[in-house]
Amino acid sequence: MLEKDWDSCIERIGRVQQIAGTNDRWIANVRNNCNAAKGGWGVKDYSDAQLAYTAVKFTIQEAIGSEVFLSEIQAEVIKIVDWLRSNNFSRLASQLQNEFTQAEIETAQLKTAQPVLPPSSSNGGSSGTCFFVDGFGTAVTNSHVVEGHANIEVIAPNGSKSSATIIKASSVLDVAVLATGHLTPQFLILAENGASVLGQDVFTIGYPVTNILGDNAKYSEGTISALSGLNNDDSWIQISTPIQPGNSGGPLVNESGQVIGIVTATAAVERFFAITGSLPQNINWAIKAEYARALIPETSSGKKFGNKQDAISHTEKSVCRVVAN
Repeated sequence: MLEKDWDSCIERIGRVQQIAGTNDRWIANVRNNCNAAKGGWGVKDYSDAQLAYTAVKFTIQEAIGSEVFLSEIQAEVIKIVDWLRSNNFSRLASQLQNEFTQAEIETAQLKTAQPVLPPSSSNGGSSGTCFFVDGFGTAVTNSHVVEGHANIEVIAPNGSKSSATIIKASSVLDVAVLATGHLTPQFLILAENGASVLGQDVFTIGYPVTNILGDNAKYSEGTISALSGLNNDDSWIQISTPIQPGNSGGPLVNESGQVIGIVTATAAVERFFAITGSLPQNINWAIKAEYARALIPETSSGKKFGNKQDAISHTEKSVCRVVAN
């Protein structure tokens, strides 16, 4: 292959990365491999170092919880850390080494102690909340609700059911986009990037613990407590909104009826437990909508409301229940 083709490879994979989400491990590794093939390990500018760092970082994040996976990637991590340090990228080398050390700690803690959480469904499957983002039945939920399941069903607010398939998903972001057979004149739009404000009033509507609380949508509200998540993770926001298993994947909505986050009830709690050894009290998290935007189809138009009650009513008609088994 001609050298100029490697530039094309890097550019095209970069475009795919923008579409599929910046935290996709496979795409980040492919892009890094294109760059390595172009210039070999002798290339020493910051963009080369950043590509290598990002690819390995996402690999480490996906390995958390698996001692086998961590053991398999350890040699590659050491290789990249040494390469970064030898080429005067000491800060990136230290950050990557810390990422791996933290992954080992969290994995060990997960092995010795697991939180006891209420089951999301009574049949061993998975149940959560989703919300429509266009008029053609495209729905968004958490990836941990649907990934790994052969059958996915989305139940619209009017009770109609449709099978669903995963269009895009990112396990790092914990976001999945589903195609359904529903026609959905009521749907939600994402707020502009940076719309989250400390102390802002927010709410969610979803389907928590349906085997106990019933299958009607439930409303809960709170405020934004912090503009980052665990370990200062900038892709999350911390909220005081009460969340239960089954709320996973639901929209976190501002008073104008726009989505500023995607509720995650399970993944964040398990990570919190792994780090602290205790379950969080009155603390919950949502994935910032701006981080999920690359996965979600752009909508040309949508509604913005002048009062909270209208926003609540519209959101109720735009959320759905997702069941996977």
